[in-house]
Amino acid sequence: MHQAYIAHEVLTQLPLDITSIAACSNNVVFVGTKDSRLVIYTITPDPSVAPSKPPFHISLSKSQSKFSTGPIAQMVAVDELQLLISLSNLVNVHSIKAYKRTQRDSRQEQLPLMCQVGDSRSGAAPSLFAINLRYDSKDEVNLQMCVAYKKLAQIYEWREKEFLPLKTLPTLPDILRSMVLTKKYLYCGFAKEYYQISLRDGHQKVLIDVGNNMGPIVAKLGSEAIAVGYDNQLIPLSYEGESIYREALKFSAAPITILHDEPYIIALTESSLEIKPFMQEGVLAQRVDIRSPLSVCISDRIIWVASKTSVWRLAQVPAEHQITALASNKQFKLAELMAEKGQEQKDPEKKRTKINLIRTLDALDKFNKCEYEAAFNIFKQLRANPIHILGLYPELIALKMLSKFTYPVEIGQISKKELNKAISVLVKYLQLTRKELIEKERKGNTNVSATEYFALANTTEEIPNIFTVGILREVVDTALLKCFVITNDAEAGNLLRLENNRCNYETTVKTLDGKRKYKELVIFYETRKKHREALQLLKDLSGQTNSSLSGHETTVSYLQKLGSDHLDVIFEFSKWVLMSFPKDGLQIFTDDSPQCEGLPPNKVVKFLKDISNKLSIHYLEHIINKRGLQEPQYHNMLALAYKDEILKQLHEYVDSLSEGDEPARAGQEPGELGVLRNKLMAFLTESIYYDPRELLVSFPVDSLYIEQAILNGRMGNHDKALSIYIHVLKDKKQAEAYCSSIVAKKLESSNWENVYFSLFDTYIDPKTNAIIVFTTQSLKPDVKSALDVLENHWDMINMEKALKKLPDTVPLASLETYLENVLRRTTNQKRDDQVLKNLLSYESMRYQKELHGHLAEKFDLSEDVCEQCRNKIGNSKFVRMPPEHEEMTNRRKLLHLNCYKNYRIQEENSVYRARSAADRF
Repeated sequence: MHQAYIAHEVLTQLPLDITSIAACSNNVVFVGTKDSRLVIYTITPDPSVAPSKPPFHISLSKSQSKFSTGPIAQMVAVDELQLLISLSNLVNVHSIKAYKRTQRDSRQEQLPLMCQVGDSRSGAAPSLFAINLRYDSKDEVNLQMCVAYKKLAQIYEWREKEFLPLKTLPTLPDILRSMVLTKKYLYCGFAKEYYQISLRDGHQKVLIDVGNNMGPIVAKLGSEAIAVGYDNQLIPLSYEGESIYREALKFSAAPITILHDEPYIIALTESSLEIKPFMQEGVLAQRVDIRSPLSVCISDRIIWVASKTSVWRLAQVPAEHQITALASNKQFKLAELMAEKGQEQKDPEKKRTKINLIRTLDALDKFNKCEYEAAFNIFKQLRANPIHILGLYPELIALKMLSKFTYPVEIGQISKKELNKAISVLVKYLQLTRKELIEKERKGNTNVSATEYFALANTTEEIPNIFTVGILREVVDTALLKCFVITNDAEAGNLLRLENNRCNYETTVKTLDGKRKYKELVIFYETRKKHREALQLLKDLSGQTNSSLSGHETTVSYLQKLGSDHLDVIFEFSKWVLMSFPKDGLQIFTDDSPQCEGLPPNKVVKFLKDISNKLSIHYLEHIINKRGLQEPQYHNMLALAYKDEILKQLHEYVDSLSEGDEPARAGQEPGELGVLRNKLMAFLTESIYYDPRELLVSFPVDSLYIEQAILNGRMGNHDKALSIYIHVLKDKKQAEAYCSSIVAKKLESSNWENVYFSLFDTYIDPKTNAIIVFTTQSLKPDVKSALDVLENHWDMINMEKALKKLPDTVPLASLETYLENVLRRTTNQKRDDQVLKNLLSYESMRYQKELHGHLAEKFDLSEDVCEQCRNKIGNSKFVRMPPEHEEMTNRRKLLHLNCYKNYRIQEENSVYRARSAADRF
């Protein structure tokens, strides 16, 4: 058991019946007896005394019989005022000033009586008193005393040579058994309950029950707390009556009385003195066997205990010795309390260093006991150096920069059974440290002084006094990653995905590769912009069936996120996917992500075309149809890509035909060829962004006739287009449909107004517009078809040009319907023009008459002023506004020309604001 005090029985088998004891400075002890005697001893340490006896020099300084009129039930010595207050039938106050001053034998000296409190003849003799000594703002001693008279309590205050009544408290609920006086409250122990009574207004508050097996005990615990007894327990309370600890301090038996000597509580029981620290886990520190102790007091940190015939002296062991002993016995909480509350160490810095060392030993002991949560709580309180904490995991966190640390105690190896537990606690600590370091960086603090952290260990290598935040973050992040690799792959990935992770590159690659954490390694490469390394790893793992990264999908997803800054990497590592999985590989370039949409289409098309023309077609279809690109170059690229692929397949198709078989019509070829031709024809028909001249020169003359016809039509060369439909394809209906589509679109560059004349001309004069694949001798005019065009589309054909083209052999009767329609339209148009002319002539005459009227009007400017600036018009240029009402023809507003311009601007602005407000509404 720990030895907190050195105890000696200094007075033994006295021929006295002791009832109370008090002490003051200079080792003076006052002993009160049952027969009203006061005995005063001076007990000083004396090492020269024989070893068989207590090492003290004991001197009987005084023995005064009849000191009081009854047994001395209670005594208190007040060193500050040199008073001895005792209780018998009255409360007696004696001066010990003269006694303390003399150094000679003072057995004949008297203790002058200063005053008495109470009146024994009144039948209400004092039964108990309590004092409260404090210093006021002027550093003067203020002494108050509460005296109990059965159910009454009177407050007194010391004034020079006597106690004067200060206040009488309201009637108490029971007879007082014990009490403590503070500045604001009187704490009372009654037979059944403890009360708190306000000195200001007398308000009474019940605290707790007394219990069953003891009398009430109330005592002060320093300057901020009290303790009350409950059976064999003590319950510490604040001065406001609130419980300080979750659990009470327990003793082996019900205490008779208690005394507080920082940091211990001394409890007197029937057979011993029990000493416990004033703390939450108040385990028994020491027991001193004293038979029937009845009173205890303290002076100059020396405790005096009296039984009926003996007096004991207890002196606290020096704090340094206690701390050393407690630390070696692993009683760290008590050692810390000793260092914090001990009076020997006055230097705050040294005290803090001592406390931190004890906490370090406590934390490392808990770490060795696998109590990791408790150990790290202490590390956080200490603000321990993160590198030193990582040094506790040397085999787990093998970082290059970790030095060989020497800790105050030997650190055991973490067992496999406790590994996950140890790592989980470390992870929480590292995450918290990481946040702190990031916050430092955010505030612009780039360096961390070594003094900001408490050193858990010594090192044999030089460690700089200043660390950069970047180095610490690298250490912390790398350690955190190693923990996650062992316990939680998902968290490892989350850490590596963070753009601000500072994991050491070489260590991380080695760790992840060694643990076969390839998925996390790819993530790490990605965040560090090591895209070639990541993609090479994905390519190498794509063929492994037992890998989570097998297949090509991960490569596709990775490449989709790179963007145009890494175009060379995309081309390099997409090739193997495009060659083996063209459809999926194409998604690298056609995904809807901003990175894919930002790739330069011209370079992508060239890259894809070098691999496969079909890939370039699919990509161009995507950027035109899905993304809506309108640049002519990409529309031209798509048309030419269609053309090249169609020609390639068309030759194969024609070669596959048997002798005598005719090729299918355009767009009806079997398989992919027909699909491609339909796509090309639809594209050439619908797109308005390609350049038909550039495309036409690239098309073969002897093939793809419909496509050539569409291109000629887009250029306005309707005669050539129609010649293909009529003479090459022999399809008059398609020629008619072509004309209808051209007229419906009405494109500016298509010369749509003359398309039906071109159809008429192609029929009537086939040789003029024939394409080079035909000899002109084989073509003959088709007069009937030409006349049908005139009859059906007479309103789209110029009559004069058409009649000149007709051969003289055409009967006039065959033109009857055409001429009738044309003449009817001409007559109607002439009549409409005449009516319009007459209306315009009438309107002109009306305006001329109105103008003459305005010009003939006269008005005087001599008195007129500008309506805008209110200055005279004078000889300035002016504007005369129209009348506001029809009857007001003479009086009109006049404005200077410049004022009028400003007026119009204001009007336009007001109209604009009104419209904007209406739109918003």
